[in-house]
Amino acid sequence: MIKLSRSARYVVCAVGLLLSTVFATPAWAGVIYELREVGSSAVIGTLRIDSPPASKTTGWSTTDPSDLIALRLEDSLFHLGTGNLLSTATTVSANILSLDGSNLDVGSLSIIFPSIIPSDPLDPTIDQYLSFVFGVPAGEDFLNLATIQTFPGGGSAIDNLFRFGNASVPEPGTTALLLIGLAGAGRFARRKRR
Repeated sequence: MIKLSRSARYVVCAVGLLLSTVFATPAWAGVIYELREVGSSAVIGTLRIDSPPASKTTGWSTTDPSDLIALRLEDSLFHLGTGNLLSTATTVSANILSLDGSNLDVGSLSIIFPSIIPSDPLDPTIDQYLSFVFGVPAGEDFLNLATIQTFPGGGSAIDNLFRFGNASVPEPGTTALLLIGLAGAGRFARRKRR
Protein backbone atom coordinates (compact mmCIF):
# COMPACT_ATOMS: atom_id res chain seq x y z
CA MET A 1 0.00 0.00 0.00
CA ILE A 2 1.34 3.41 -0.98
CA LYS A 3 1.36 6.03 1.76
CA LEU A 4 0.94 9.63 0.70
CA SER A 5 1.66 12.74 2.69
CA ARG A 6 -1.23 15.04 3.51
CA SER A 7 -0.19 17.57 0.85
CA ALA A 8 0.09 14.79 -1.77
CA ARG A 9 -3.42 13.62 -0.90
CA TYR A 10 -4.73 17.18 -1.40
CA VAL A 11 -3.07 17.34 -4.82
CA VAL A 12 -4.42 13.91 -5.85
CA CYS A 13 -7.95 14.92 -4.79
CA ALA A 14 -7.71 18.22 -6.64
CA VAL A 15 -6.44 16.54 -9.83
CA GLY A 16 -9.20 13.93 -9.59
CA LEU A 17 -11.81 16.65 -9.22
CA LEU A 18 -10.34 18.49 -12.20
CA LEU A 19 -10.43 15.36 -14.39
CA SER A 20 -14.00 14.52 -13.36
CA THR A 21 -15.08 18.08 -14.17
CA VAL A 22 -13.41 18.07 -17.59
CA PHE A 23 -14.38 14.58 -18.77
CA ALA A 24 -17.69 13.96 -17.02
CA THR A 25 -20.93 14.30 -19.00
CA PRO A 26 -23.42 15.47 -16.39
CA ALA A 27 -27.17 15.22 -16.97
CA TRP A 28 -28.70 18.39 -18.35
CA ALA A 29 -30.05 20.33 -15.38
CA GLY A 30 -31.64 23.36 -17.01
CA VAL A 31 -30.64 26.89 -17.86
CA ILE A 32 -31.35 30.11 -16.00
CA TYR A 33 -31.10 33.21 -18.18
CA GLU A 34 -30.50 36.50 -16.35
CA LEU A 35 -32.05 39.61 -17.86
CA ARG A 36 -30.25 42.95 -17.56
CA GLU A 37 -30.92 46.38 -19.00
CA VAL A 38 -28.34 47.62 -21.49
CA GLY A 39 -25.41 49.22 -19.66
CA SER A 40 -26.43 47.84 -16.26
CA SER A 41 -25.24 44.88 -14.22
CA ALA A 42 -28.46 44.71 -12.18
CA VAL A 43 -30.60 41.64 -12.86
CA ILE A 44 -34.17 42.71 -13.70
CA GLY A 45 -35.52 39.22 -14.31
CA THR A 46 -34.80 35.53 -14.78
CA LEU A 47 -36.08 32.91 -17.20
CA ARG A 48 -35.58 29.27 -16.24
CA ILE A 49 -35.80 26.59 -18.93
CA ASP A 50 -35.68 22.86 -18.14
CA SER A 51 -35.76 21.32 -21.61
CA PRO A 52 -32.35 20.23 -22.97
CA PRO A 53 -30.92 21.47 -26.28
CA ALA A 54 -32.48 19.77 -29.31
CA SER A 55 -29.02 18.74 -30.53
CA LYS A 56 -25.39 19.86 -30.39
CA THR A 57 -25.60 21.17 -33.96
CA THR A 58 -28.87 23.09 -33.83
CA GLY A 59 -28.69 24.19 -30.20
CA TRP A 60 -31.65 24.69 -27.89
CA SER A 61 -35.11 25.59 -29.10
CA THR A 62 -38.72 25.07 -28.12
CA THR A 63 -42.21 26.01 -29.16
CA ASP A 64 -43.79 24.21 -26.21
CA PRO A 65 -44.77 26.57 -23.36
CA SER A 66 -44.50 23.68 -20.88
CA ASP A 67 -40.72 23.76 -21.41
CA LEU A 68 -40.59 27.29 -20.00
CA ILE A 69 -40.56 26.58 -16.31
CA ALA A 70 -40.42 30.04 -14.73
CA LEU A 71 -40.27 33.70 -15.70
CA ARG A 72 -39.71 36.26 -12.96
CA LEU A 73 -39.33 40.01 -13.47
CA GLU A 74 -38.39 42.75 -11.04
CA ASP A 75 -41.68 43.81 -9.46
CA SER A 76 -40.56 47.40 -8.82
CA LEU A 77 -40.18 47.84 -12.61
CA PHE A 78 -43.00 45.73 -14.05
CA HIS A 79 -45.55 45.54 -11.19
CA LEU A 80 -46.57 42.00 -12.15
CA GLY A 81 -45.76 40.32 -8.84
CA THR A 82 -42.74 38.40 -7.63
CA GLY A 83 -43.90 34.88 -8.53
CA ASN A 84 -43.66 32.85 -11.71
CA LEU A 85 -45.46 34.94 -14.34
CA LEU A 86 -46.09 31.88 -16.51
CA SER A 87 -48.23 30.34 -13.77
CA THR A 88 -50.50 33.39 -13.61
CA ALA A 89 -50.94 33.81 -17.38
CA THR A 90 -53.99 32.83 -19.38
CA THR A 91 -52.02 32.42 -22.63
CA VAL A 92 -48.32 31.75 -23.22
CA SER A 93 -46.86 31.71 -26.73
CA ALA A 94 -43.17 30.84 -27.03
CA ASN A 95 -40.70 30.34 -29.86
CA ILE A 96 -37.12 30.90 -28.75
CA LEU A 97 -33.70 29.67 -29.82
CA SER A 98 -30.20 29.58 -28.34
CA LEU A 99 -27.46 28.41 -30.70
CA ASP A 100 -24.73 28.00 -28.11
CA GLY A 101 -26.55 28.15 -24.76
CA SER A 102 -24.92 31.47 -23.80
CA ASN A 103 -27.59 33.83 -25.15
CA LEU A 104 -31.18 33.82 -26.31
CA ASP A 105 -30.32 34.46 -29.94
CA VAL A 106 -33.70 34.93 -31.57
CA GLY A 107 -37.38 34.38 -30.87
CA SER A 108 -40.21 35.67 -28.76
CA LEU A 109 -42.28 35.03 -25.66
CA SER A 110 -45.78 36.50 -25.40
CA ILE A 111 -47.93 36.38 -22.28
CA ILE A 112 -51.55 37.45 -21.82
CA PHE A 113 -52.68 37.92 -18.23
CA PRO A 114 -56.25 37.53 -16.93
CA SER A 115 -58.42 40.65 -17.12
CA ILE A 116 -58.74 42.55 -13.87
CA ILE A 117 -62.45 43.20 -13.35
CA PRO A 118 -63.07 46.17 -11.02
CA SER A 119 -65.37 45.91 -8.02
CA ASP A 120 -66.76 49.37 -8.86
CA PRO A 121 -68.62 49.32 -12.23
CA LEU A 122 -67.40 52.86 -12.97
CA ASP A 123 -63.73 51.79 -12.84
CA PRO A 124 -61.97 50.44 -15.95
CA THR A 125 -61.26 46.80 -16.77
CA ILE A 126 -57.49 46.23 -16.96
CA ASP A 127 -55.77 43.91 -19.44
CA GLN A 128 -52.02 43.28 -19.48
CA TYR A 129 -49.87 41.90 -22.32
CA LEU A 130 -46.16 41.13 -21.98
CA SER A 131 -44.03 40.75 -25.12
CA PHE A 132 -40.44 39.54 -24.87
CA VAL A 133 -38.46 39.58 -28.15
CA PHE A 134 -34.90 38.22 -28.25
CA GLY A 135 -32.18 39.42 -30.58
CA VAL A 136 -33.35 42.94 -31.51
CA PRO A 137 -31.68 45.25 -32.16
CA ALA A 138 -28.16 43.86 -32.65
CA GLY A 139 -28.27 41.26 -29.91
CA GLU A 140 -30.36 43.27 -27.45
CA ASP A 141 -33.58 41.90 -25.98
CA PHE A 142 -36.81 43.90 -26.02
CA LEU A 143 -39.50 43.78 -23.35
CA ASN A 144 -42.83 45.55 -23.68
CA LEU A 145 -45.60 45.49 -21.09
CA ALA A 146 -48.83 46.99 -22.39
CA THR A 147 -51.48 47.81 -19.79
CA ILE A 148 -54.88 48.60 -21.36
CA GLN A 149 -57.62 50.18 -19.30
CA THR A 150 -61.10 49.91 -20.85
CA PHE A 151 -63.70 52.20 -19.32
CA PRO A 152 -67.47 51.45 -19.15
CA GLY A 153 -68.20 54.18 -21.72
CA GLY A 154 -66.01 52.43 -24.31
CA GLY A 155 -62.93 54.62 -24.01
CA SER A 156 -59.51 53.13 -23.35
CA ALA A 157 -56.08 54.18 -22.14
CA ILE A 158 -52.88 52.31 -23.00
CA ASP A 159 -49.69 52.46 -20.95
CA ASN A 160 -46.57 50.88 -22.43
CA LEU A 161 -43.41 50.01 -20.51
CA PHE A 162 -40.40 49.42 -22.78
CA ARG A 163 -37.11 47.87 -21.69
CA PHE A 164 -34.06 47.01 -23.78
CA GLY A 165 -31.61 44.57 -22.27
CA ASN A 166 -29.67 41.36 -22.65
CA ALA A 167 -30.39 37.79 -21.58
CA SER A 168 -27.41 35.56 -20.85
CA VAL A 169 -26.37 32.55 -18.81
CA PRO A 170 -24.28 33.52 -15.77
CA GLU A 171 -20.71 32.23 -15.91
CA PRO A 172 -20.26 29.03 -13.88
CA GLY A 173 -17.87 29.43 -10.98
CA THR A 174 -16.85 25.77 -10.84
CA THR A 175 -13.63 26.22 -12.79
CA ALA A 176 -12.63 29.25 -10.75
CA LEU A 177 -13.23 27.41 -7.47
CA LEU A 178 -11.24 24.45 -8.74
CA LEU A 179 -8.26 26.65 -9.69
CA ILE A 180 -8.37 28.31 -6.27
CA GLY A 181 -8.34 24.85 -4.65
CA LEU A 182 -5.36 23.75 -6.73
CA ALA A 183 -3.46 26.93 -5.92
CA GLY A 184 -4.20 26.44 -2.23
CA ALA A 185 -3.02 22.81 -2.32
CA GLY A 186 0.20 23.82 -4.10
CA ARG A 187 0.90 26.60 -1.63
CA PHE A 188 0.27 24.24 1.29
CA ALA A 189 2.69 21.67 -0.16
CA ARG A 190 5.36 24.33 -0.73
CA ARG A 191 5.05 25.61 2.85
CA LYS A 192 5.24 22.05 4.17
CA ARG A 193 8.50 21.45 2.29
CA ARG A 194 10.07 24.58 3.79
